[in-house]
Amino acid sequence: MRLAKSIREIMGVKGGVAWKYWNEFSKAIPQKYDFCSRIDQYRRPVAAGDMVNVMLNYGYALLEAECLRAINTVGLDAHVGFLHEMATSKNSLAYDLQESFRFLVNLAVINLIETERMDAKDFIRTESYSLRLKHQLQRK
Repeated sequence: MRLAKSIREIMGVKGGVAWKYWNEFSKAIPQKYDFCSRIDQYRRPVAAGDMVNVMLNYGYALLEAECLRAINTVGLDAHVGFLHEMATSKNSLAYDLQESFRFLVNLAVINLIETERMDAKDFIRTESYSLRLKHQLQRK
């Protein structure tokens, strides 16, 4: 086992693990959802063009909002993270905090799939061909 010596190396390891995780995650999703992965062969995030990725993105947005609420409650700066790149346009600390809780979103989406509470009729295509949630699925 090689120890990472920098944040860049840590993030590289995280990216490799994420790539493996999403490949395994995809095996649990029935084919009717057209889910392949969240990461392409170059280990970059893919767009949310399928129902599962739309649900994951929605859940992660809710999780980010909760992290931002906690950060603001204790008076920290959401832009100053310790792992994710710091930039004024990014909530780096919120992204850092999210990492420990993303599994909850993943489980919620899997639950919606396994209980068949998510269906194509719960989504709409916009004029720009983006896939979006209808309000009834947001409540689910």
